[in-house]
Amino acid sequence: MELEIIKFIQKMVSPFADIIFKFITMMGEEFLIIPVIAFIYWCVDKNKGIYVMESVVSSITMGNIAKDIIRAPRPIGQPGIRSIRTETATGYSMPSIHSINISSLFTSLNILKSNLTFKIISVIVVFSVGISRLYLGVHYPSDVLWGIVIGFVLPFGFAAIFEYIRNEILISGVLTAVFTLGFLFNPTADFYKSYGLCLGLFLGIVIEKKAVNFGMPKTKFIRNFRFFFGLLLTLSLNWVMSKYLPMTNNYMYIVKYGVLSIFTVGIYPWIFKKMKA
Repeated sequence: MELEIIKFIQKMVSPFADIIFKFITMMGEEFLIIPVIAFIYWCVDKNKGIYVMESVVSSITMGNIAKDIIRAPRPIGQPGIRSIRTETATGYSMPSIHSINISSLFTSLNILKSNLTFKIISVIVVFSVGISRLYLGVHYPSDVLWGIVIGFVLPFGFAAIFEYIRNEILISGVLTAVFTLGFLFNPTADFYKSYGLCLGLFLGIVIEKKAVNFGMPKTKFIRNFRFFFGLLLTLSLNWVMSKYLPMTNNYMYIVKYGVLSIFTVGIYPWIFKKMKA
């Protein structure tokens, strides 16, 4: 039945549709998620930014743990299924991390502040990303649905935790400690990446809270400078590590993504505070 759903969606295959769905699926990747979260954290509200980061990163990590437990194969290679952009299809199939990414991001944003228009846009974007994973032939419908559910439910739980505890360091530290259980399930590289994000997020929060404590920009110019300069530095750091960091084993993914998180959350705020930006 699920294969037939994929085949039905793939009846619309065309070069133009390929371009559209490749673009849509990228919305469930770092190209959209990192700028949105960085803008909130650096330029709008630091504590809200931490909540969104924690919701997204923790949802991704829990999704990767689920993937390593379930170990469901992807539809790639199934008769009659056309699979493209398979470089985004790493690890196992269930649940869809792209769906978790976009669902947890928009759910978190709606929890913070929303209106009917934004809710409608959120639903359209989330389901569009899910459908793109089916069109590209890299996920089953159940993978996408479970990804959306996980990304929708967990941010509400994290919102309640943040409201009750009001200690970002404690929350992030406990979640990171809990996620170490993922090492028990013979994890794939995707888990190491998300665990690195969790660990780096925790250490970055500690650095920011204990040694930086930055404030929000007071002018539009400073806000824009802080945002675009930060993205440039973050992308440059990612490029340098991707090119020169020896990925000899999966633990190096923890190093790479941990450093990126620490820089984004703790080091760059120290830099722009020293620059009075």
